[in-house]
Amino acid sequence: VFNAARKMTGVQMGILFLRDEDNMLRPVEAMDLCDASRLPVFDLNQLEQGRQSLAVCTVQRGATLTVDNPASDMREELFYMHSHAEASGIEIKSAASLLLRTHDQPVVGVMQVFNALDPDSGKVAPFTAAQLSYLEALAAQVAVALERHKLVASQDRLLDTMVRTLGDAIDAKSEYTGRHCARVPELAMMLAVEAHNAR
Repeated sequence: VFNAARKMTGVQMGILFLRDEDNMLRPVEAMDLCDASRLPVFDLNQLEQGRQSLAVCTVQRGATLTVDNPASDMREELFYMHSHAEASGIEIKSAASLLLRTHDQPVVGVMQVFNALDPDSGKVAPFTAAQLSYLEALAAQVAVALERHKLVASQDRLLDTMVRTLGDAIDAKSEYTGRHCARVPELAMMLAVEAHNAR
């Protein structure tokens, strides 16, 4: 994701936040910043409490947010960006925070990118309309891929549940075949372990 963003807009850094089942916005990937696990997690259930971040404000407003000159912009939602940049010794000169959402579906996450390069001068500059348009399309594609992944995982769980239910029904049908479907995988694992150890 960030490689595509860098190739088309020249961004120097980025953070990908995903919304989990507990409605928490968790950083899962960071490009040319610290490890994502060192970044804060934001609770979307308590939006009015405490200091907000640019990522949370993006979710609240439901739109792309840009910051053209973060060094002189002291809005409350930029607190985490300023403190992280200061602690890391990073200079952020422009920022864009984009929703990961498909059509009218709930927000899947937020992609933030920093320090776009001007295509003509090669210097860090505010994001252009063309760069933002590309990044919004990229964010939408990421959201589609994430939703597709969730759907496939959900279908896998459904299939597993169906197979287990059928196995339980077969086992319950006869006292002679009882626990057959549970014993077969256990025996298969035992055979596989012994075959591996016999090498």
